[in-house]
Amino acid sequence: MRRMALITGVLLSLFCTAVAGADEVKIATGVTFIKRVFGPVKNSFRYKTGIDITILFNDPLPALAALEKGNADVTGASLPLAEWLNHTRSAGIPVQEIGWYTSYVPVIEKAMIVVNAGNRVNALSKEQLKGIFTGKTQNWQEVGGDDAPILVVWPSVSSGAVILFKTRIMDNESADRYRL
Repeated sequence: MRRMALITGVLLSLFCTAVAGADEVKIATGVTFIKRVFGPVKNSFRYKTGIDITILFNDPLPALAALEKGNADVTGASLPLAEWLNHTRSAGIPVQEIGWYTSYVPVIEKAMIVVNAGNRVNALSKEQLKGIFTGKTQNWQEVGGDDAPILVVWPSVSSGAVILFKTRIMDNESADRYRL
């Protein structure tokens, strides 16, 4: 199966500035940063600094809006800052220009598409993936597999990785399948 690197995580704001003199730091972020960055350090950070980390689980676009409105001190998403800002603006959420932010890359994330081991398909092109995830391709036989229906499960909560997949693989077309 072809691997697709979906991109790096972006951590906004100077964390040290955000925590200076605070009893609590509010972080608006999604699953990647909760599991791989902030979750693992939350307790030791509180122990060493006396400052609580409050994680506000959110999709990338509302997370950036929370930072803009002052409802969060730090935010993170699994997509490049420029794309994050463009998607946020496209959703009608006003954000600053790129130079206003300070970004860091604490995690590099990879994603892959996996099919059942019994499936004869061993590689898919971008166009084939697009067809599958948009619902235009509905049978494995259409991409070199057996005559069997394709079941695509799509997350109901967005993430930076989902936004990048929709942008780079699906050309911003909607997913047409079952939502988790």
